[in-house]
Amino acid sequence: MRKEHILEFVYSEFAACGFKRVNVDDLASKMRISKKTLYEMFSNKEKLFLEAINLKSGKIIVAMSQVSEECENVLEIIIRCSMHLFGVINGVSKQFEQDIKNCHQAAESLNHIKNTLLESGKRRFDQGKHEGYLLQDADFEIVGNLLNHQVVKMTEQTSERYTPTQICFNSLIIILRGVCTEKGRAILDELQESYKF
Repeated sequence: MRKEHILEFVYSEFAACGFKRVNVDDLASKMRISKKTLYEMFSNKEKLFLEAINLKSGKIIVAMSQVSEECENVLEIIIRCSMHLFGVINGVSKQFEQDIKNCHQAAESLNHIKNTLLESGKRRFDQGKHEGYLLQDADFEIVGNLLNHQVVKMTEQTSERYTPTQICFNSLIIILRGVCTEKGRAILDELQESYKF
């Protein structure tokens, strides 16, 4: 089994259960490799945890770049990248989030990726203003915080009726509509027509 495949599997286990609840013996058994082989590749559980997070972080950046290249305009980039990121975040347990805070190197790595994504999002938002899709007085931080709170609240309240993807998409459309120009709203209408859930 290749190192990358091991790290992808390990990340999914850590994300679902948290660092403390994942047992190296169980990991090795599930991957059908020996515990000794796992420790030869990674000196300890913490190193395995950190490498898995670093691999996932790098893949997020690559995926965001690929999504951006597939889009026709900046509003589609903002929506599709936000939905992709939401999908990643939505797949982690509360225990995983807590365990990261207790692992300095993992927290540092994820803060770096978070800052990189925020800078990229801000550039896209400013591009949307420059290209006439977003109002000039629209504020990236306010829109981002509003979106985050809206998606979290809606997920808590309506998760039985709607998928997380539907909640994220509809929240994005509603919030962005409030800061779009007429040109931007026309693009949102087109996107809404093309995304049938």
